[in-house]
Amino acid sequence: MKTPAATRNLRGQRAKAAPTVMLTARDYELLQLLGLCGYATTVQVARDLFPSADRASRRLRQLYDAGLVRVHLAGSRRPNLLSLSGTGRDVLVAAVGDVPGLQLPSAIPLHAIDHHLGVVDMRLQFAALAERGLLQFYAWHGGRSELAAETGLTGAKLVPDGLVELTLGTPGVVAVEVDNGTERIGGALAQKLARYRGPLLARTVTELWLWASGSAARLEGIRRACVEADIARRTRLLTPAEAADRPARLPGRLA
Repeated sequence: MKTPAATRNLRGQRAKAAPTVMLTARDYELLQLLGLCGYATTVQVARDLFPSADRASRRLRQLYDAGLVRVHLAGSRRPNLLSLSGTGRDVLVAAVGDVPGLQLPSAIPLHAIDHHLGVVDMRLQFAALAERGLLQFYAWHGGRSELAAETGLTGAKLVPDGLVELTLGTPGVVAVEVDNGTERIGGALAQKLARYRGPLLARTVTELWLWASGSAARLEGIRRACVEADIARRTRLLTPAEAADRPARLPGRLA
């Protein structure tokens, strides 16, 4: 009996003979997205590159069969993760040249997947806002990068989930924090937010963008914590739904 196509896709089995694929400009964008983000889901890839998730799935299947993309099973309650393969990296670099920050991902523990996908949502949000001309997006940096030290975040014992060089009215640096509801608002999270006050008031960091999941009560608690830390005027809060909404909209400041 033949294995149904849906089952083959779920198991991540490649076609026996890797087909030749004619790559398009969108394919190179997709490979670069995976190479910069490490892991992403089909929904995230489809959001800004395809007219539908179904179209994205079909094209990703072709790229997977060609050996350019890897598929990682993340469990029955999570979507499969996509990453760039070594062959995909070589093909991309040969076509577009070196891409700063491009790398093959290391293993990711199950408990870190949701947080990582929230960070990917934010990277895609900034790119989508730039595409609409609402800001200029220059570069994404890690929380332990040289830029983190230069802006005083390292000295403040802060390791943001990302740092973005951009122009939003004026050139600046935005710190990104992703909260999956695991930190107690009145404890570790409030203390972290309070430590942002120094870099924000010194304008070495121009804004803080928070991606936060949870109930309305939790989001209100985060807003109050930002007010108490005196950083609300330079903080923007996004829910997962708002970060995934297209066309992308610039979130307002908390105060």
